[in-house]
Amino acid sequence: MTSSPLHRLGILTCDQVREHLADRHGEYPDMFTRLLHAVRPSLEIVPYRVYANEFPAQIDACDAYLITGSRRSVYEPDAWIRRLEQYVRDLHAARKRTVGICFGHQMMGLALGGRTEKAAQGWGIGKHQVEMVQTEPWMLPAANGYGVFVSHQDQITELPPGACRLAQNAHCPNSMFVFDDIFLGIQGHPEFNAGYARDLVLGREALYGADTVATAMPTYDEPVDSLLLAQWILRFLEH
Repeated sequence: MTSSPLHRLGILTCDQVREHLADRHGEYPDMFTRLLHAVRPSLEIVPYRVYANEFPAQIDACDAYLITGSRRSVYEPDAWIRRLEQYVRDLHAARKRTVGICFGHQMMGLALGGRTEKAAQGWGIGKHQVEMVQTEPWMLPAANGYGVFVSHQDQITELPPGACRLAQNAHCPNSMFVFDDIFLGIQGHPEFNAGYARDLVLGREALYGADTVATAMPTYDEPVDSLLLAQWILRFLEH
């Protein structure tokens, strides 16, 4: 397994944290910084507010990129969303290693020729466990699956041609995929801690459904595998 240096990671930020939660939990680049610095404190992280049409001036401004989640849907017509769709194709053409999380994962699926839409399964919230259907050399430490918090109603319902599914569960069959060995998509949120994931749900039973919330709430007290995914993400980006 060869490796490429990873010194500078660009975070393509696709949303702001809701104002009443930002003071307590920070913005999404803060969450990813905390997660990835727990494994690699020396990593330089550069945020770009793509939701405000702020993109890197040059595609080589960073060694690799990570696309965050968003409350928006990848199929909406907003100019920044459509620009991001093209930028994902540009990243692939430039052979830039990129990881997509939730919305970012779904955008990869859409931009590369798959299908993303609201899933018949409805909202996924709380901790979800997935099983690996294929393992890769960068998945160290090795594991047969992982559990992290999720928050989504959109899903990739059809993977792009040539993509390889890596993880699945009953709620989200395309929980993780790899494309052309340079793009990695993850539906779950390793950057979410229990406090933030729970705060997103509180008081919003009408949105998610009372039964879905009741099932999810006990899972916020369970341990998650965020650090495992942080290690996998970093190894993928430089393997």
